[in-house]
Amino acid sequence: MKWGTGLTSGNGSSSGLHVIDLAGSGGGSEDTKKDQGKRTMLSEAELGRYATFNWDDNTVEINWDAINKISDQQKGEAVEDYISKLEEIQEKMNEAEKSLLEIDGKIREIIDQGKDEFKDFEQQIFDALVSRYQKEIDKLTEISEAITDANSKLIDSMTNAIDKEREARDNEKTETELADKQKRLDYLRSDTSNANAKQILDLEKELAEGQEDYTDQLID
Repeated sequence: MKWGTGLTSGNGSSSGLHVIDLAGSGGGSEDTKKDQGKRTMLSEAELGRYATFNWDDNTVEINWDAINKISDQQKGEAVEDYISKLEEIQEKMNEAEKSLLEIDGKIREIIDQGKDEFKDFEQQIFDALVSRYQKEIDKLTEISEAITDANSKLIDSMTNAIDKEREARDNEKTETELADKQKRLDYLRSDTSNANAKQILDLEKELAEGQEDYTDQLID
């Protein structure tokens, strides 16, 4: 009986997953295979001569030269089963790698979303702080303006009071001066000798002008 494969052998190379096919002269039924007894049990080191799993790139590396030299049916089946197991591992590793890539993509998506949400949250905090400080500034501005307005009103009130006091003193002085002139005029008029006639005329004119100016000042 001859052991071979359905794939290229010898110095040729192949890529991807490889399945070793059982071939023999005249073929054989399942019953015939079972009658041959248990397959030859090979150690891991012995199986490693025919195929190994490359963990770096998740590929099954098959030694076709060594496999093509197998002539024992049970040994060939054992190698075929071993390679099938390696191919199952390869498929599971590829699926796991795909799942990890999907998980990594989801994680990155969540991280990016988290960054965007953090930026939005950070902007909200900044806007809230700006709004709060602006309210404080507006409040202080209102207080400052109120104080300025109060001071202005106080100064105006004090100025008006001082002006009125000064005006009252001036009016009192003017009234005193006019009263003194009136007394002087009355005194001069009491002399019937007409010796003070010119002085009386001058004083009457001065008194009249003074009273007129004083009246105009009161009206203004």
